[in-house]
Amino acid sequence: MHSNDIRRRGIDPAFEQVYDHSMSISPVAVQRDEVQRDLWTRTATVAGRLKRDHADLVDIAVELIEGGHWGDGGFTSPEHYLVVRAGLSPAHARDVVAVARRRAELPVVAESVAAGLLSLDQAAVVAHHVPASHQRSVGELAQHMTVPQLR
Repeated sequence: MHSNDIRRRGIDPAFEQVYDHSMSISPVAVQRDEVQRDLWTRTATVAGRLKRDHADLVDIAVELIEGGHWGDGGFTSPEHYLVVRAGLSPAHARDVVAVARRRAELPVVAESVAAGLLSLDQAAVVAHHVPASHQRSVGELAQHMTVPQLR
């Protein structure tokens, strides 16, 4: 390409000299892209299963709380039950129970968890910090935010 044509098209002549339009993508780059796409797909699949399983744990916690069943067998709290029976950490059990306890007053969040639109970690931040009066807007916004952004 002639330098006057390059300038007229708004292309930096120095860039045009460095970049060869006939260059192709290397096989290594193609392979790395394929690996990244595979990892992305597998991560999304596992995350979807995890969200469904966490929603099931929240449902179980609701039953434990509403029926008072957590006290059967000597458990001291719903959190204690989940630590022992589900192998959760105390912090994770607190999050499950917080979402379960606030399910009725945070219906948008509860529906989003059940539909797999919110992870348990996202929902727990909302359950721990958001007043019921703001649940709709925050619940909808939370679907587009990471946990650190919500915190």
